[in-house]
Amino acid sequence: MFYNMSTKARFENNIKHTKQASNAKQYIADELKKLDRQLVATPETREDLENFADACGGTNTYVLMQMAINYGYKIGLNNVNTEL
Repeated sequence: MFYNMSTKARFENNIKHTKQASNAKQYIADELKKLDRQLVATPETREDLENFADACGGTNTYVLMQMAINYGYKIGLNNVNTEL
């Protein structure tokens, strides 16, 4: 399909994809900012998460679970952003 496109159509298609990537990068940046403002903190590193888990000693499981979810989301967003 791409090979049958005119030069103008290919250019317009490239602009469309560039805009989509730009929108995706903005969305990711906004989501990463939100992680810093949540009720439960998002750990910066896996080591921070593990240290918190060790310090809890079996308590605060809800907080630990939410921190793990936030950290996983953060890793996913950063990985997608790297690919864009």
